[in-house]
Amino acid sequence: MFAEHFNASIPESTLKKEFADRLSSAILSSASDWLKTLSPYDIEIFKELAGLEAGTRVVKPLLYFPLSSVVYNFLQIDDDASTDTTNAYYMTDDVHAAISACISEVFDNDLMREFLRFQQYAYGLLALYGVLPIDLFIDEIEFFPFSSEEVVDDLTKLLANSEFFYMYSTQLDGMEDSTVLVSPWVENANKVWKEIQKRKNIPYKVFEYEEIMAAGHLPYPAFKSEFTKDMIDLLNYTDNTFNDTKPIEPAEQTLTDIWFIIQERESPMAGIEAMLADFPSKHRKLTNEVVGLYSNYQNSLPRWDLKGHSPKEAFEMGIRLPEKKKDDFGTFISSNGSPFVNASPKIGRNDPCPCGSGKKYKNCCGKN
Repeated sequence: MFAEHFNASIPESTLKKEFADRLSSAILSSASDWLKTLSPYDIEIFKELAGLEAGTRVVKPLLYFPLSSVVYNFLQIDDDASTDTTNAYYMTDDVHAAISACISEVFDNDLMREFLRFQQYAYGLLALYGVLPIDLFIDEIEFFPFSSEEVVDDLTKLLANSEFFYMYSTQLDGMEDSTVLVSPWVENANKVWKEIQKRKNIPYKVFEYEEIMAAGHLPYPAFKSEFTKDMIDLLNYTDNTFNDTKPIEPAEQTLTDIWFIIQERESPMAGIEAMLADFPSKHRKLTNEVVGLYSNYQNSLPRWDLKGHSPKEAFEMGIRLPEKKKDDFGTFISSNGSPFVNASPKIGRNDPCPCGSGKKYKNCCGKN
């Protein structure tokens, strides 16, 4: 399949070692062709490495979904220099020579620069909608602000031949005659699609160009929300206050954690764990403030199962959310679809203090 994807003609009877050598030679000799198939983030890695000496390591944030097969086959990944959130990549001499000879020529022109923006737009659509029928996707990309009518065919052909379609187009259960594009973020496409199908009478949300481009930004998609700045301020405060024993995680990465976690989890409050995990027990009294802001933030995010609408927008439109559920943080989805959080649960004076000290509430945080 890999040979077919890169148009490498190799006889089936070829021995394994000879096949590998001929495939590698064929691909490296046509680097200017397959480089165009990569995602903007893949290309960013290749371009940075090409400008350095072979063997130089570059540390990059991990994506929340697999990089393309090209990255894994032609970049070395140094696990020893990796953390939970980064990888160190480097090129061997032969790959570096092949890439360096052509990468500037490939991408230093108006058409390819526009194509990278076009790909970001496509990734943004999938980040916002999760699972999108191919005909709706085609309708949406017509709103991309192409520089001219003459480049439309060139850009759409490049996209059709890229790993974007190769990796993310599929047919789901019961859709033998129809193709959908599944976001690389989606873990269970059939589950998401079933939820979308339950709301056939609800239109897909229409997003502005800037919102789509922000959602397609890799490695951290960005979503427009009135609570985003407050969330970043809170995350930076807690990181700088509490995380003195490990590297500080970028606030944008934690926001992406939150968005990703709530999409397919039973409770929309599941993402709160990404924020509370590092709170020392003596600071648990901040939990109510954090949960309250988090609740507002997650209710403002686009949701796949709501066709891009946020829970707040869905409630205002009368779209029903899942039936009443409760999680460890006292969070409910009410039966009429309105999400709310009990940010200040009632605690008895003789109850164990929620800060985790082991003392009674009246002898701990309850003193204040």
